[in-house]
Amino acid sequence: MIPFHTLSQRHLVYAYLAVFILQFGYGLWLIVQWRKSRGPN
Repeated sequence: MIPFHTLSQRHLVYAYLAVFILQFGYGLWLIVQWRKSRGPN
């Protein structure tokens, strides 16, 4: 289970979550841009 006992543990979990969301969003954005640049072929 995710440790939410102390503030530092909670901050660490939130930091990892934020990084994961940013990387996933950026990867998704790259895929969308790549598919747009390929055109309708």
